[in-house]
Amino acid sequence: MMKESTSNRRKQVTDEHHQIDPSLLGRPLATPWRRGFALVFDLFLLFFIYIFMSLFFVHLQSPQIMKGLMSQSGHNEGENEKNLSADVLYDITSFVQEQNNELFPKRIQKMIADSNKVALRAWADTSLSGWTINPFSNKSSTWEEDEKIVIVRGDVLYGKYSLIFGGITIFLVYFTLLTWALRGKTPGKWIFRLRVVPLDGKKLSLWNSFGRAAGYAASVSMGGLGFFETFWHPNRQAVHDRISGTVVVDERKREKKKKEISEKTVPHL
Repeated sequence: MMKESTSNRRKQVTDEHHQIDPSLLGRPLATPWRRGFALVFDLFLLFFIYIFMSLFFVHLQSPQIMKGLMSQSGHNEGENEKNLSADVLYDITSFVQEQNNELFPKRIQKMIADSNKVALRAWADTSLSGWTINPFSNKSSTWEEDEKIVIVRGDVLYGKYSLIFGGITIFLVYFTLLTWALRGKTPGKWIFRLRVVPLDGKKLSLWNSFGRAAGYAASVSMGGLGFFETFWHPNRQAVHDRISGTVVVDERKREKKKKEISEKTVPHL
């Protein structure tokens, strides 16, 4: 029977991908709340990874910017971006201009080309209220003149590597590689004692992990409803779980259950 089932793979419809390994039956499922807290932790960690990477790449491309910002923060603690020194302001605007030569209008470009720090300072005082960093976006950086804000994105932060590090690439790498390398866990799931396991009972593969990470997009595209399916799905599966053929189990409950069974089976002397 097994040989016949195997030989029919990719030739006719079988129940192979809907079978649940018997070893999984009865394992405690993770609650939606614990899964949510684990995901929030991972997203916070991912945010700090993005920020660190952004600062690291800026430092590699223009070390004087980081030195200037650190030096000024020590002398002018509590001041905002509008009060950047003329030297630091020039370093930042010239760096942004070098990375994206279409961001600033011609008059600002001329100030930068002429190293006119006084004019740049005057422009910043009257036309610039701050800088916003968005390391997640692959879109071009912009100067929102009406709002008086410069939005710095991946094209400036990562330079020629923006297609690799911008957007959702790091998100996919984080959730794919860590879930696979840690055998079904991310740092968030490790803290909350959760694990991703395939329904077929096999070892979690790199492809499973990638499919699950990419499946987050499907859960998000449904207005977040894909995540909330864990509240009513029989096996607490979100959309990305169903895409990858996985479930999330609670190892804390499993260990507690094993301990209770062990205590019942041990004879009392």
